[in-house]
Amino acid sequence: MKTFLIFIFASFACTDLRATIVADSPEYQSFHFDKSTMISKKINKAKVYIEKEDYIAAQSLLNGVLKLSPSNTHAKSLLDTCKRGVVAQKQKEKEAYEKACLDGSVAALQAFISKYPKSLFVDDVKERIIDYNIWEEARTINTSDSYHSYLQRSHTQIYKKDVEKALLEIEAEKEWKKCKQISDEESLSKFIEKYPSTKYADEAAYWYNIVVGEKYYDNNRSLALYYLSKANDYQTLTGIPALHIKDLKDEKEIKEILSSNDIQKVEFFFMTLNNDNKYYNQVSNHIANLKAGELNAFSSDYKMQEALSYAKDDETRTIVKKSIRIAKADRVEYTRLRRIAARKAWWKDRINVGWNIMHIDYSNSFWGLGTGAKLRFGRWSDVLNITLGLEYAYHMYYDENDDDYYDDETTPVAHQIDIPLGLRFNLFKISSKYKFYMGCDVTFGYNVSNGSSDFKDLVCKKNLSTSPILGIESDKFDFGIYYRIYSNGKPFMRYVESKYNQRIGAFITWYF
Repeated sequence: MKTFLIFIFASFACTDLRATIVADSPEYQSFHFDKSTMISKKINKAKVYIEKEDYIAAQSLLNGVLKLSPSNTHAKSLLDTCKRGVVAQKQKEKEAYEKACLDGSVAALQAFISKYPKSLFVDDVKERIIDYNIWEEARTINTSDSYHSYLQRSHTQIYKKDVEKALLEIEAEKEWKKCKQISDEESLSKFIEKYPSTKYADEAAYWYNIVVGEKYYDNNRSLALYYLSKANDYQTLTGIPALHIKDLKDEKEIKEILSSNDIQKVEFFFMTLNNDNKYYNQVSNHIANLKAGELNAFSSDYKMQEALSYAKDDETRTIVKKSIRIAKADRVEYTRLRRIAARKAWWKDRINVGWNIMHIDYSNSFWGLGTGAKLRFGRWSDVLNITLGLEYAYHMYYDENDDDYYDDETTPVAHQIDIPLGLRFNLFKISSKYKFYMGCDVTFGYNVSNGSSDFKDLVCKKNLSTSPILGIESDKFDFGIYYRIYSNGKPFMRYVESKYNQRIGAFITWYF
């Protein structure tokens, strides 16, 4: 015991001595004062680990730096980077796990384990691999027993829904074999209701629509077409159902055609029919009726005969012939009215009523002033126009040599009614609206009353004059200059020199 205590004491003494020696050595003094170099090395090494995405190792080094230098901002910044990197790694790892699970294959699951061997999800992934192998075994055998065996052996039950679906398909297959042999409406309907998501559902719906469609074929054609069309959507019909659906579609199309007023559409359909088609005459009669309905006064004989050519029975021919008679009668009436209108238009265009605003003439102190109505026969632009008028004329005598200040120099001579008849010869056009013409008027005058007793015996009761004219005329306007010569047999004045029976004048007429 004494010896043991001496040994212990000697050991402690040696330890203290070695520590004193080390503390006094140059190496220890150098380490003690070169702390910054150590921190720099740790930080650089941490950066290398961060680049390699080994954030755990980098965190260990950086935590060591903070023990040596708690206020080192560089180390703190890198430590924050490590924390974000760890979070990102965990998220990436989770996404890889979810992707592998979604794939479900052994290869994908094993690839995850290889990449993340230390992941918390590794145990779950291994269980999934085991469960997948059990599921593959059950699916390969594909019997009720194999699927029930999966349910008993599987711990995770990952493929439980797939198993239930497979069991339902097996059950549906057995039921479908029985149902297909019966193929009645009720059993097919129950099968569809019980197994709507199985692979036999479409086939069951196909046969169900055929059965119902055939049931309605004879008594409800529209429902029959509806159900057989639904069956045809699942699978192209064959045999009798195919013949029936064609017949129903043709019947529906014929109904639409026979109710259509689009003659082009009906004619196009008619061209697709053969002469022996059972609807040929019906469609042809419909075209005949449509064409007959379009007949009018402007329809040609060809159109009328064309409508009649489509009529295939006596009833339709009678209808078309009636329409033809009406159209022809309308044509006759239209022609009659057109002729009347043409005659009216002819007269309206060639007879213009005007007002001779004024005519004035003069010669040897004798003046004539007049106004009245005038008719023009022919269009103003024609080569020849005829005019006829009924005017009032006032004749006066103006004595320019009368020096009596108190006496009126103007003496009324006569109040006269003139009936001028004239011709206008179109010489040339001045513009698109005016022409220059040469003409001649023959005017019969009747003296209604004498203006002054001085001329009572001189002024003839009746007179006749001729007036060559040069003028300008348009649709509404007529202006002319004339030279009037009274007839020797019926002059304006008798017992006087011939110069008193001649005048030069002008007129202006406005046509309405």
